[in-house]
Amino acid sequence: METVVKRKPRPRRSFTPEFKAEIVERCRAGDRSVGEVAQDFDLSEAAVREWVKRADVDAGRREGLTSEEREELSGCGGRTAGCRLMSICSSDGSSREGDPVKLDGFIEAEEAAAHSVKHACELFEVSRSAYYQRKTHTPSARALGDGEALDAIRKVHAEPDGTYGAPRVHHELLARQIFCGRRRVRRLMRVGCLEGRCKKRWPKTTIQDPAAQAEPLDLIRRAFGPCTVLDARYVGNITYLPTWEGWAYPARVIDLASRCVVGWAIADLMRTELISEALLVAFADRRPG
Repeated sequence: METVVKRKPRPRRSFTPEFKAEIVERCRAGDRSVGEVAQDFDLSEAAVREWVKRADVDAGRREGLTSEEREELSGCGGRTAGCRLMSICSSDGSSREGDPVKLDGFIEAEEAAAHSVKHACELFEVSRSAYYQRKTHTPSARALGDGEALDAIRKVHAEPDGTYGAPRVHHELLARQIFCGRRRVRRLMRVGCLEGRCKKRWPKTTIQDPAAQAEPLDLIRRAFGPCTVLDARYVGNITYLPTWEGWAYPARVIDLASRCVVGWAIADLMRTELISEALLVAFADRRPG
């Protein structure tokens, strides 16, 4: 009866950054495959491929977290990895509840640091299978087409200083022989946070009263020039100003002799009481004869 000899697991080895850089250079030379380079140095092919991938990320050839970012996320500071990630996410606001895609970078950093992916997913309440599915996902033909169309939309939108909306962007794309549906343009502009500019809409402040007199009373007969007698002729106006809480309507009363504001009032609606309050303030302060 043959006895089965169990192989002892290989002890975990650590390699210097210089050694990893040399292996990456040999793989990029092109004369030998990654598997052959790994076999020559008694390394795991998966580990060598991971070194090449990290080198591409650090060089900017591929998207992902750089080595410095990974060291910052996985460094020891007297706290557990889970608490460290939660503090980073809560401090910079990079993660939002219900948005697991924002957390993939942190989970990937934990996996690269040989920490538990299961624990990280449980900590962030993210499905582990969904994380691996997003990690190995290949973009569909529609997603690739949307990316190309969005690039063209960004270019058209940026040319007139970002003033074009979806209809004009769609018309310009057709003029350039780029065929993209109107609804697709509107959807991609919404995804890319692009919007057009429109003229500012001013509120309607004057509404004619049919029951009012045909000719308004003008007690000073349009004599708005300066006079010599104080508190003899008052004029005023109403304007509107935009604020963080909505429109504000200030009214003021001016003495034609001194050109000073003798009364004022402000409200959130333009009504007759607004003018009356401004006049009452002027009468109480100046007491004209």
